[in-house]
Amino acid sequence: MFFTLKALFPQGVSNKVFLLIYGLISALSYYSFFKVNIAMQNQSFFNNAGVNFNIGFIFTSLATRLFYVILILMQDTGRYLIGLFEYLKHLSTENTTPETFIPSRRKVITTHLPF
Repeated sequence: MFFTLKALFPQGVSNKVFLLIYGLISALSYYSFFKVNIAMQNQSFFNNAGVNFNIGFIFTSLATRLFYVILILMQDTGRYLIGLFEYLKHLSTENTTPETFIPSRRKVITTHLPF
């Protein structure tokens, strides 16, 4: 997930801001998981209101990542279909030059998506 999101940001200030935000969210996710794990081991799971925030943050983080992975899976399926179409088009012509048929993610995001 990190590398696919990192490809969307060019080098420079926006890339550093992305790295900072991604690092902070990842650190908070690990911290929340750690706090929930300690609360479960101490059997004070429902006694602490902070644990509720941590559980909510973990579930939100997991749901967001799952949604993103589903979008990337759909995008990859589209990339492979485009690559298959390009390969079949290549077979139908007498062109013998080696080509890359599956476009990169960056190319799909910037040229093939309708938005």
